[in-house]
Amino acid sequence: MNIVLCAIDAKYIHTNVALRLLKANCPLPCELFEFTIKSDPETIVSTLLAAAPDLVAFSVYIWNVDIVRQVAAAIRGRSSAKIIAGGPEVAHDAARFLTDVPFDFIVRGEGERAFARLASALADGSSFCDIPNLAYWDGPMVRINPIEPIADLDDLSSPYRFSADEENIPRKIQYLELSRGCPFSCSYCLAPLDGAVRFFPPERVKEEILYLLDRGARTVKFLDRTFNLRPEVAADLFDFIIRNRKEGVVFQFEITGDILPDAIIRHLNEAAPPGLIRFEIGIQSTNDATNHAVARRQDNARLFQNVRALVAGGRVTVHLDLIAGLPEEDLASFIRTFDETFSLFAPELQLGFLKMLRGTPLRRDAARLGYDYDPNPPYQVKRSAVLSDADLDRIVRVEDVLEHFWNRGFMPEAMKLIHAQVPSMFGFMEAFHAFLDERKFSFVRHQMHQLFRLLDDFVTATIPTCNAAIHDTLIRTYLERADVKPKPWWSPRQCEFEHKSALLQRAHAIDPSIPLDDYFKYGVVTVYMRGFLVVLYRPSGKKTILFK
Repeated sequence: MNIVLCAIDAKYIHTNVALRLLKANCPLPCELFEFTIKSDPETIVSTLLAAAPDLVAFSVYIWNVDIVRQVAAAIRGRSSAKIIAGGPEVAHDAARFLTDVPFDFIVRGEGERAFARLASALADGSSFCDIPNLAYWDGPMVRINPIEPIADLDDLSSPYRFSADEENIPRKIQYLELSRGCPFSCSYCLAPLDGAVRFFPPERVKEEILYLLDRGARTVKFLDRTFNLRPEVAADLFDFIIRNRKEGVVFQFEITGDILPDAIIRHLNEAAPPGLIRFEIGIQSTNDATNHAVARRQDNARLFQNVRALVAGGRVTVHLDLIAGLPEEDLASFIRTFDETFSLFAPELQLGFLKMLRGTPLRRDAARLGYDYDPNPPYQVKRSAVLSDADLDRIVRVEDVLEHFWNRGFMPEAMKLIHAQVPSMFGFMEAFHAFLDERKFSFVRHQMHQLFRLLDDFVTATIPTCNAAIHDTLIRTYLERADVKPKPWWSPRQCEFEHKSALLQRAHAIDPSIPLDDYFKYGVVTVYMRGFLVVLYRPSGKKTILFK
């Protein structure tokens, strides 16, 4: 029997570990094909059919469900192959997907054992009725078998040992698991539906890490919903990663911030090289009523204390998440959440919007709670009982500014100076967006110097009392970020024209190891903080010199 696994990823750099787990744990040979959502559907169909499949398996998510529908329908029209789907998008609405899409089978929850037993049953003609986690057509009826979580995860074979994957390991994100399941009950999330938390043996996880590192892995992301659920295990793995690190490798973890022990934070701030470890920490909302409404337990004081300690340590890259549109969170409340969270100065702050995912309690209660949401993936909220569509539009505008002027890391010091001068960063970013609109600024097509010039112009117009310090900070940041001699976006002051030669000679006197001709050929000179700043962009490297 020919078994074909079809991964349709969001981007090329992603690796579909779910289907590799099916392949690794199936008793029959499987052929894996991997595409992206930008692939031509007809190319996908023709590639799969060329393998003459008897069974085609898809891994389905909100980002690929539409193209999977299209491909599955085309296969059904041109082949007698059986079609099976699994993944979070179909698992919690199996009967509907079996009715609406030409799937013969759907796996609900973990798929390794169900898929292996289904493949064997199709090969020998035996019954499907005892296969756990399986939904399928039984004549004219949809039959849904009970879900059985895998109790001992160590029974699963590794998905990382395929020789065909080795050359792509350095080029793609590698996904690992320490645990499955989630101990929390947030009503907007699918994780609580995955069952009780179970763990892979830590020594096995270490072996997988070394295997991937030895083959050039650059980005390793753990899929655990709460990697630090067992602090002693997490601490041991962090230490293992630090001791076995390789240059340029990044490890990413989803962390529950308010249960992170001080000892782990101290150790990471002392021992972790900057950039090796990245934490994704969900804040979502700082409104206690909102967190109660979605069954989310969160100690805001402890959470903020831990994030501040990590950010101040400068070793761990901190990414924070917010969700706009949660119950009980009107615009005024969300602005408070945003401003409080921004004040932590995490290098990355993702402002997301509530999505009514299939199977979640919040989607079930959406009508009662006054929600209107897009019926198509990703099911994003349009309005709620306390948040209008106009309110959401205002938040979208702030998200645009946040992404371009904070999350890209171009000007952190200037943004911190601005934060100290304005009552609300949400209000500042919203007003700045209006300013950009007036000047026909494109968030899609622009050059770096435009970002600095426009922010400087807006600060000059709205915060005149401190615009000089912000102006100088923006200039220095711009010059120090550039790798080659950049285009100035500011108007040089008169003294920079009149005394440029003398200023460059003074800089040369400070560092005469660089030839004077290089100062004139590669140097940019500007007034900075009541003194002068010279930056040289030599082919051999960049040099910054400050003097009064």
